[in-house]
Amino acid sequence: MPPADAVPQSRAISGAKQVTTTDKVELDHSIGFSGKIVRSVHLHPNAKDYVLIAGCSIVIGDLSDPHNQNFLTAHDDQITCLAIAN
Repeated sequence: MPPADAVPQSRAISGAKQVTTTDKVELDHSIGFSGKIVRSVHLHPNAKDYVLIAGCSIVIGDLSDPHNQNFLTAHDDQITCLAIAN
């Protein structure tokens, strides 16, 4: 384990962009879920969408178009419960 005052080191592969902590990954599509969290998939009250937990994100997907998804990504830790009101 490195000492507490150690400066993080970064490694770059030749020709690749160096990744920093401010870089973000844009989510494009989600496929599946782990199923370890009970009641982590819900039918949206509009009966046209589904809502599910995917790690530290919430996925809202269109049941009629599998490529139409929205991601709620403000959490920085695992989401462990989800409730939907009518």
